[in-house]
Amino acid sequence: MGQAEAPLYFRKALIYLGISAAIYLLMVTVTLTHLQDLTDMQPFDLRFKGYSHEAAQALLEALGNDGRSYYLTRQIPLDVLYPALLALTLINWMRWLNAMTPCSVLLRAGIAISVIGMLADYAENIGIATMLLIHPALPQALVSVASAMTQVKSVATTLAVMALIGMIVVRIYRAHLAPR
Repeated sequence: MGQAEAPLYFRKALIYLGISAAIYLLMVTVTLTHLQDLTDMQPFDLRFKGYSHEAAQALLEALGNDGRSYYLTRQIPLDVLYPALLALTLINWMRWLNAMTPCSVLLRAGIAISVIGMLADYAENIGIATMLLIHPALPQALVSVASAMTQVKSVATTLAVMALIGMIVVRIYRAHLAPR
């Protein structure tokens, strides 16, 4: 990977950023807000520290049939697109920075963590969809796994963004502050 690839990664990063930002804004301002307004509770997706069996049961009950249907048919489809788009956005920004200022350790770590975050988000979505579909049944193991995936997604996404910031810092240092 060299500087010749930088423009390609930059264009890809901008495209993925635009699409993922649009979907994120739609989720945050429409679907997740609607779910929160229905219940006066945070939806599963926004409970970054996870949730207990009791909290999951309370949210599912508060949603009612219409809210559970809305979650399944509006929020979950958007969240099927978002994890991959976010990972592609982060990875292409990292590859762009790496093409200009090689930093392979942060690049490899950032890509791996981005993929872990994406996979955890998909596992979280499967868990949430399953809880919505099988309600009122709610196995403790299902809630525990879905909650854990929410936490893994949150930590991995934070770490991936930190890796990207680390690469930006390396780029600035090498371009402006490193001894020549």
